[in-house]
This record gives sequence, structure tokens and C-alpha cells, in this order.
Amino acid sequence: MNGCLRRLEAGTIDRDQLMKASRECAELAEFAAGVIKRMRGFATHTKSQYQPTGLNGVVAKAVQFFKASPESGHVNLTVDLARELPSVRADDVQIQQVVLNLLRNAGEAAMSGAASRGRVEVNTFQDSDGMVCLAVTDNGPGLPDGSEGRLFEPFFSTKSKGMGLGLSISKTIAEVHGGRLHARSIPSGGAVFELRLPAIIRAQSPSVSRDAITGPSAASLQHSHSDIQANAKEAQDDSSRN
Repeated sequence: MNGCLRRLEAGTIDRDQLMKASRECAELAEFAAGVIKRMRGFATHTKSQYQPTGLNGVVAKAVQFFKASPESGHVNLTVDLARELPSVRADDVQIQQVVLNLLRNAGEAAMSGAASRGRVEVNTFQDSDGMVCLAVTDNGPGLPDGSEGRLFEPFFSTKSKGMGLGLSISKTIAEVHGGRLHARSIPSGGAVFELRLPAIIRAQSPSVSRDAITGPSAASLQHSHSDIQANAKEAQDDSSRN
């Protein structure tokens, strides 16, 4: 938006460019508002909105939002989305928040690496178990020794100014969706974070008209949702003490 204002003041932007930039700003503002509303819902027991969702579409929206962040201007971003991925049953705003968190972490890591130019790669695919997957890879310094087992603990952070909540909440969101989130260092340098979600499996029996989905029981979903609420409540309490 600031760039548009500068070009308007200089008289170097035409109507079509202005319309395109304004439309993108409006879409990003709506996305941000949706994220804030849905994440606030964790603390108020708001029911999540699960529906058949294409992971590629969710990733594309998160990438668009990431491109507007400061980190994106310092890294080369490559996006490779697999074709014909099965849908997943998801709250798309929650999954977008997970993807965006992984992208921003990767961008920050890539900027702090030894390479002359940071690099972030985004890939979607379906693994041998039928899970629908997202991999976010960076060429940063990799995960600190001994941190892999603690990365997803609440209030644990490898950043000097990190709160240690982003990955913890992201992992719980993945588990609420019957999936998992894990990370590993790359021997050649950098790290990769992988989100895996169960695909919707269309029932084969003629007597069954609904789609089936591999995943946890309702009780375990409720337990995981409670974990998210506990993390959000703990963060809120911690902020009020500081």
C-alpha cells in the first residue's frame, strides 16, 4: 500500500495497476481479519468450520500473504504444488495460519544463513501412506543441536525475541485435523518442516453416501482442541503478567 501511495504521489501509476494493487490489499486485509477472528475463537470455544478443502488453494493464499511480509523481499521463493491432490477436511483459516507461520519461520531462517541469498521452497505432494503433505524448506543454519525434540513445546523458541507459541499452536492445529507436523535438519544445510493431513477417502460401498476420512476419534479431536485453547489461555495469562 505504501508503494502505491508513493507512485500516486509521483504520478507514475495507471488506473489498472492501482485497481490490481487495491484489490490485493483488500484480499490480504480480509485474510488477516479472518485469521484473527478464528484464532480468537480458540479461547471462546467457537466451533471450527471443517469442510472439504484443497490444500493447494490454502497454500496459495498463505504464499500470497507471505509475499507481502518483510521476509519475502530477502529470499528467493519457489512454489511447486502437486496436481490432483485429494481434498482434506479442514478449517481452511486454521491451516492457512499454520502454513503462513512455517513460511515466515523459513524466511527468517533463510535470511540468517550463510548463503548469499536466502531460499525457501514450498512443495505439496501425497505420500506413500496417502497423506496430503506440505513441505517448507529453507537454506538457513538448520535446527540447533538438541532442539528437534523441543521445537513444538509451548514457550520454547530458538529466536532471541520469539514467544515460542507459533509452532506449538501449529502442531496442535495439525493434530486437531488428524494430521501431524514435524521438522528435521538437512545435512547440506537448512531445515524442512512437513505438515501431513489425512485425505478424504470417498466411500466405495453404494450404501454409503458420505465421504470417509482417516483420522482420530471425536474424543481425541476434542482433547486436541482443548490443547489449543489451553495454549492460547496460557499465552494470554503470560502476557498479562508482563
